[in-house]
Amino acid sequence: MNKSELLNRLEMTDPYIGFTQRINPPAWGLHSHSDIFPFLIENVRPQTIIEVGSWLGASAIFMAQNCRQRNLDCGIICVDTWLGSIEHWRTPTDRLQLDLKNGFPTFYENFLSNILRLQCDDMVLPLPLPSSIAAALLKEKNITVDLVYIDGSHAELDVYNDMNAYWELINKNGALFGDDWTWPSVVSAVERFCKEKDLHVEHDAINWFIKK
Repeated sequence: MNKSELLNRLEMTDPYIGFTQRINPPAWGLHSHSDIFPFLIENVRPQTIIEVGSWLGASAIFMAQNCRQRNLDCGIICVDTWLGSIEHWRTPTDRLQLDLKNGFPTFYENFLSNILRLQCDDMVLPLPLPSSIAAALLKEKNITVDLVYIDGSHAELDVYNDMNAYWELINKNGALFGDDWTWPSVVSAVERFCKEKDLHVEHDAINWFIKK
């Protein structure tokens, strides 16, 4: 489904309407331009993608650009609370990344601004929910997808739960993938998931993927 079809299915209004862009928002993201994105997009040719954990939008933009280069009319759902993870709340220095106002994170505005600045708002749809609630909503709305990118919490149980929640939304011949293979917690979650479902994971030093 493209973004317009997703908005209709979810009965949502376009979140970019009436939004005032921030000037020069930060746009970095770890591993946001990895080769895994063009590789899977080229091989799967997705119509719909879910990203769990979107931060400032760098990887979503890269996926949108790759889809556009291949003339794919693809919708990309970005699932994130935009409240930060435990890593961002531990110290005053880390909390600077959250752009707190009156103690509340506002970096969601940086995400929207980056999507608009790179003109990807025709493909990228943010869904500002906890990953478990977003998965339940998408299932309720009968939305299935071709690719799911897991890059939210790095805690083992959270990664494992996200994999289980989104696996059932993936169409046949689609794929579940992620990064942070350097994190033992991520490796443990992926290996546990694969063992329980008798699946095989492919990985390099950073990224991993499981074909369905």
